[in-house]
Amino acid sequence: MTNNRRCGLLKLVSLRNASHSSSNAKPDSHLAATLTAKKSVSGFHTNIDDAVAFFIRLMNEHRTSSQLELGKILMSVVNMKEYPTAIFLFAQMEFKGIAPSMISLSMLINCFCHLGQMNSAFSALAKIIKMGHELNIITLTTLIKGFCINGKVREALRFHDKLISLGFQLDEVSYGILISSLCKMGQARAAMELLQKLESYTVKPNIVMYRTIIDGLGKDGLVNETQNLFSEMISRGVYPDVVSYNSLIHGLCCTGRLKEATQLLNDMVVKDINPDVCTYNILVNALCKDRRIIEAKQVFDMLMDRGIKPDVVTYNTLIYGYILIGKVDEAASLFGDMKKIGLALCVWSYSIMINGYCKHKRLDEAVTLFKEMPQRNLIPSTVTYNSLIDGFCKSGRIPDVQNLLEDMYARGQSPNIITYNILLDSLCKGSHLDVAIELFQKIFGKGGWSLCHTPY
Repeated sequence: MTNNRRCGLLKLVSLRNASHSSSNAKPDSHLAATLTAKKSVSGFHTNIDDAVAFFIRLMNEHRTSSQLELGKILMSVVNMKEYPTAIFLFAQMEFKGIAPSMISLSMLINCFCHLGQMNSAFSALAKIIKMGHELNIITLTTLIKGFCINGKVREALRFHDKLISLGFQLDEVSYGILISSLCKMGQARAAMELLQKLESYTVKPNIVMYRTIIDGLGKDGLVNETQNLFSEMISRGVYPDVVSYNSLIHGLCCTGRLKEATQLLNDMVVKDINPDVCTYNILVNALCKDRRIIEAKQVFDMLMDRGIKPDVVTYNTLIYGYILIGKVDEAASLFGDMKKIGLALCVWSYSIMINGYCKHKRLDEAVTLFKEMPQRNLIPSTVTYNSLIDGFCKSGRIPDVQNLLEDMYARGQSPNIITYNILLDSLCKGSHLDVAIELFQKIFGKGGWSLCHTPY
């Protein structure tokens, strides 16, 4: 590393630590206390206990070869995600006068980053520089990742810019982390701008970068930009995979462009890119929401014909579609098919069917499914209860409403605004305005509302 780079980085570290004077790093004594408390409260896991004991024994042997072995143990501790323990052991090495290696210092930086102690991470970086070690991409990328996993993406970008100005070169992994982090915070356009700069940094964009941005743009509703980037990716010789197609199809479906989404499915088949169950689920969901149940069923059948097993999401989505257009029997048939083929039904599966039965005044069938849920170790959600409460209210079965509310309370499910609206609507329509007012006051009054004291 040149003197200019060394001085530049040391200046960066000193400026950073000066601007973050209230360091979030824990002193060694605190780490020791944390370690001791952890051991006394829960005991070390067998592997970590053995690792620590072996580390201490080796450290006290003062053998020349022990430093390499200590580094290996330290790496094992880091791989176990026992970051405070690793930091403590590193401090013990230094206390014993064992000079840290570049590898052990890089591991130390990684630990500090995972604990959100970025000031300490940069102090370790300063130690690497002062000891004359050559900085590598892995260490610098670790710091970039540290900023990102701690929600400091802008600081990661500033650090990146400083590294570039000092003549450092990063790689695909470094930029993949930055691009992914920008997309996660809803900054897909900024990620795309960074992608466009990669060639000037002599880094070739890869499929992971492209599909991350395509997914981010789609989620932000920027479908035209998604399509343009998709085309650019292909023109640059980076060929899309099933994940890339799924992201683009999802973006098109979210903006109501179902014809184009369906065409993409056909393109995949022509290009020998096998759609997966996620591809079909995206299309089935979009078509069902648009009440195009016949086409949704055709996509479902296409999935089956290609030998792909539909999952619980596929069935739930199609069942929801049938209920949406009032075809409850068809939905019930699919629900039965799920049981026959041994799919693990979830709370949402039952909630959809129960809601469908209630909407069409088939309350007894809804209750049968509701009672079946505990047999499958499923706890009804607030959505499940709301469907039944609404059904009972509209059918005038007030005692059943009271029983459901008590059951809801006993199971620890909290009512939400929809629950309250259902009850208030029912009371008002039943000309029980005085009771509705009393309930309203109890809901929003100082004492709150207890389900056990619903004024029915």
